[in-house]
Amino acid sequence: MKRLKKELLAALALILALAVFSYTLAAVMIPPRKGYGSNWNAYLAEKKDSIQALFFGSSLCYCDVVPAVIRASGGAASYVMAGPEQTPAMTYYYLRETLRTQQPQAIFMEVTGVFFDRYTNFTKVNAGYMPWGLNRLGAIFRASEKKQRLGLLFPLYNYHDRWNELPKMDFSVLWKHTPDDLAGYTFLDRSAALTGIEERKVDFDEQTYRDNIAWLKKIASYCAEKGVTPVFYISPSWYRLNDRYLEMLRRDLPAGAVFRDFNETFDTLGLNTQTDFYDNMHFNWRGAEKFSAALAGWMNELGIEPRPADDALWQSRLAAFDALKEGAQ
Repeated sequence: MKRLKKELLAALALILALAVFSYTLAAVMIPPRKGYGSNWNAYLAEKKDSIQALFFGSSLCYCDVVPAVIRASGGAASYVMAGPEQTPAMTYYYLRETLRTQQPQAIFMEVTGVFFDRYTNFTKVNAGYMPWGLNRLGAIFRASEKKQRLGLLFPLYNYHDRWNELPKMDFSVLWKHTPDDLAGYTFLDRSAALTGIEERKVDFDEQTYRDNIAWLKKIASYCAEKGVTPVFYISPSWYRLNDRYLEMLRRDLPAGAVFRDFNETFDTLGLNTQTDFYDNMHFNWRGAEKFSAALAGWMNELGIEPRPADDALWQSRLAAFDALKEGAQ
């Protein structure tokens, strides 16, 4: 009997050692991510409880919101934790995970994602870069399609083809997080001259929409539980939802929700349709700079007063944004 116990303990120890080795190796082999959302390594480098406002949503968030400009324009210290085609279900688990290290006054969510399909093309990115824990598991089992789950639970399955790159990989990711100079914003330079408003194509499914609205209400409920103000908005663009969908969204938002459709005040933002857009949906840096200044003003209207922060950090972030601007001109 003693021999059997020893063998079982040895087997368990071996399994545990293999699991630790596999997940450690996977953390190194997963491609580094800088820009275009889901930048968890950088987010975790932020000083605890230093962020007053968090932004969630899709590329309409990380391409359009410049936290350094918000801060320089008199707004609160903010950070963008959006992801490519981030669904409301995924946003819910992002929210829960971000609030483990920050206690913001408000969260801002770009809500056109309620018209996304239940699963989009970027589940592997959105869930795969999350820190390990209950929220990642929630994102895997409740916000990810079944065919993605194996690779999300065992990342070596997704990235085994990078073995030949192993000698060049940065093993420091195992013990340190690297801050993001742009606090989650992705710099875009190209300009697209736009000529007119286009209707945003929506492959509408009633049940999927209802499910997405239910996740929106879970987000609002969790914010209430944590003492955080949920703020919902639509980013200004030339690729817009039609009136039917807008009316539906307004009606179905959580009760008493703060909401603004920036397309209704498009003309007050000072945007130039020949120079400020990357495409008909996203800003380049010129448009993002103008929109972010407007967001700073809106924050103040909502009573989100900027509190003391690390001025050197935010000055360096503004300098990093300005340097990219100069390089693009």
